[in-house]
Amino acid sequence: MRAIAMTLDGGRATLEGLGQHFERLEPPNPPATIMGNAERGRELYVVCAACHGEDGRGIVELNAPNLVGQADWYLIRQLEHYRDGLRGSNPEDTYGMQVIPIMQSLPEDDAIVDLVAYINTLKE
Repeated sequence: MRAIAMTLDGGRATLEGLGQHFERLEPPNPPATIMGNAERGRELYVVCAACHGEDGRGIVELNAPNLVGQADWYLIRQLEHYRDGLRGSNPEDTYGMQVIPIMQSLPEDDAIVDLVAYINTLKE
């Protein structure tokens, strides 16, 4: 991305034009690629809803991103990274540090799959 950005003339009009273009794009709706127990995932999601909202759309004030429309394989990988301390362990990442104990409290790997299976149901 950086290499492409460096080819732009850098003018404000160019950046504003790009911003307007991206605002008009419809977000992708990736297909579900995992099978899990969405009902169990709904129960596990209760803790996540405090930051990501009941609808999974995120809460800007809490720096919690929208989960809806994310590829399920990506969500699983990121949640595993939080669980394993590969993500969110930087002391400056106060929001990410809050996710680690939540992910570590899940009983087994299937719980992450079930959680993401429920998030898949929140798609538009």
